[in-house]
Amino acid sequence: MTQRPSGVDASRLVAVHIGQHPPGSEAESVQLRIWENARESRSGSTDDHLRVPADVDWERHGLTPRWIGQETADCVAAIDPGHYAGRGDTERKRFLAGAKSRGEVAVVIAGIGHAVANNPYSWNIFGPPGGRVWVTGYTTISGRRLPAGTRPQLADDLSPADRDLALRIVNQSSDNSAWWSLNLEGATTVRGDGWGGETRHQAEGRLVPILVDGLGDPIVAAWMSDTEDECWYIIPDGTDWDTVLGWLIAHGLPELVPSALRRVRSSHFEDPALQTRSERDASQALTKLEEEYDRERSAIHERLDAARVRAERVRDGLLFGTGAQVVVAVRTVLEDCGLSVIDLDAQFDGKSADLLATGPGGRRRLIEVKATAGMPGEDKARDLIRHLSTWPELCPNEPVDGGVLIVNHQHRLPPPERSPKVFTRPEFVATLTFPVLPSWRLFRWWAEEDHASIVDALFPEGQAKLGPRLPGPSPKTERRWWSRSRSS
Repeated sequence: MTQRPSGVDASRLVAVHIGQHPPGSEAESVQLRIWENARESRSGSTDDHLRVPADVDWERHGLTPRWIGQETADCVAAIDPGHYAGRGDTERKRFLAGAKSRGEVAVVIAGIGHAVANNPYSWNIFGPPGGRVWVTGYTTISGRRLPAGTRPQLADDLSPADRDLALRIVNQSSDNSAWWSLNLEGATTVRGDGWGGETRHQAEGRLVPILVDGLGDPIVAAWMSDTEDECWYIIPDGTDWDTVLGWLIAHGLPELVPSALRRVRSSHFEDPALQTRSERDASQALTKLEEEYDRERSAIHERLDAARVRAERVRDGLLFGTGAQVVVAVRTVLEDCGLSVIDLDAQFDGKSADLLATGPGGRRRLIEVKATAGMPGEDKARDLIRHLSTWPELCPNEPVDGGVLIVNHQHRLPPPERSPKVFTRPEFVATLTFPVLPSWRLFRWWAEEDHASIVDALFPEGQAKLGPRLPGPSPKTERRWWSRSRSS
């Protein structure tokens, strides 16, 4: 962590309004008691908590906080400004008026929702509540909490500052991070005397997505007013504030309010108009390097996402699937090995094996795929024997060279705990005239892209029976392989 220099000049710090009472003050203690009482009576709001912790190192970021009860007219940005009397409404109005009088964009960062899992208002019988940010007039931004495991994606056409914010939030997030789907809403009002009917107020401004969920809905966004003199960044509760404040001083304010940083001569702001040629060249080279890194990182993430999606389909099918799911996974594996595969179920309506695979030298084999929660009965092999015997009747002019039985057995157990062999009775194994493969072994070869082993297993040279040839590694060896696969 970067240490702030000794003897910081307070006049060069950028003032930021925080919509909370000063940490440790009596006013803060009173507010906390009010919220606690509201929670106990189950009448509180999902947003009734302090978002900004008391131990933020403001000076390290070149900032100085202005809390409720302090002057905010000269503040350059605001964090969670209040809109209730005695809870930040006056400070909010003075902040917005000050920015307007200087002709500057009022930059606001507002959190939404409540990430604490044990909060009594995280869930209720009517569904998952979210949060709400009141921006102006009758316009609010509502949040609907998304399921755990939501994976954020960068929105299109982001400005440099917004893209940097998106990357910072994504990089500090985890699989357990909480996200809220954002929606811009107006309001409907009704006259108190009951004679005026309802009045519908359309939402003002526009919501610009920064991060989106898998459906393309914004989960981090910027609200821009119609006059473009206010810009509110809506971020999920639980976002690291050092991450946000670092972005605010390094990218947010330089892009939106550069005059404010020039005015205080912030040490965190490098004015291009006052830089030497060497400084500009080095700065441009650094910017180019960071952009190239971001592009390459995004490209690698896209490749990883695509690989995961494809691998999950095959992995789930081969290791835990039943019915058509495991058949589709087997077909994908065989086609990845360059084999020609035909779906016989679709062609013969279940009267033959599941698949027909054509391998080296034009050799053809019927592929029967089975799944069972326990150890398979020997009748699983007899199904393939029957299909081999009836094949000449179905296709008399297209002979096959034999068959292969692939079984996803004991699929409710973790793969390391499964039997290394599909059939264990030696007398029965000795009668088999075709390869019998556990699907987890097929997955092992496919995961390592060992296509040659798969082809050799399905089309063994000069060997009709594969059971004795592949007794399978010891459970200890398989456990080591599975651990590596899962950790990677």
